[in-house]
Amino acid sequence: LIRNVCKPEISYDYSDMTMDMKDIYHPLLDMNSVVSNSAYINDSLNVITGSNMSGKTTFLRTIAINMVLSFAGCPVCASSFKVPFMKIFTSMRVMDDVSGGISTFYAEILRIKEMAEYIQAGNEVPALCLIDEIFKGTNSADRIVGASEALTKLSSGNSIVLVSTHDFELCELKHSDGSEVTNYHFEEYYENDALKFDYKIKDGRCTTRNAIAILKMAGLVQN
Repeated sequence: LIRNVCKPEISYDYSDMTMDMKDIYHPLLDMNSVVSNSAYINDSLNVITGSNMSGKTTFLRTIAINMVLSFAGCPVCASSFKVPFMKIFTSMRVMDDVSGGISTFYAEILRIKEMAEYIQAGNEVPALCLIDEIFKGTNSADRIVGASEALTKLSSGNSIVLVSTHDFELCELKHSDGSEVTNYHFEEYYENDALKFDYKIKDGRCTTRNAIAILKMAGLVQN
């Protein structure tokens, strides 16, 4: 079964940094059940919140793999895909290096440092930074402060940043001109007391939580 595929439209006119993606989906998921999403992204900093297992990480991976396909000259998994040519950076599935003495947290710092150095160098080709659950390897107080500073720095240059997080404080970040950053979210719903997901991205910040419900499902928290 083959879903929608299309020829991507790649722009080198950096006066318009819009990413307009319709019905994008991940090519490695089951075509009978994969959920597609559409997104019109024209902000330099985009914060994605959502409950556990709701689709945040898969959405970031879907964008990443379709961007790579488009720049390789391949069809993409979408009905329409219009993006600027960008240098892709990711911080997803970051792993530690025992032999090198690098923790998961420090490994993530090194990746984000690479993004910041590229952006601060003033390169003509803009950066696309896809960051999954930023600084999840440290305590919440330090994570919020560090993530706020890092995201402000990354989004202040020639870049588009998409970051997923469970820290609602990051939804309140402001651009240098005082305008609010753009928020998106995924959410869950309940059907006959069962936890369900539609895996569709929505505007605004998340207002629900489901960690306790998932812990109860695993038998780790009593009813």
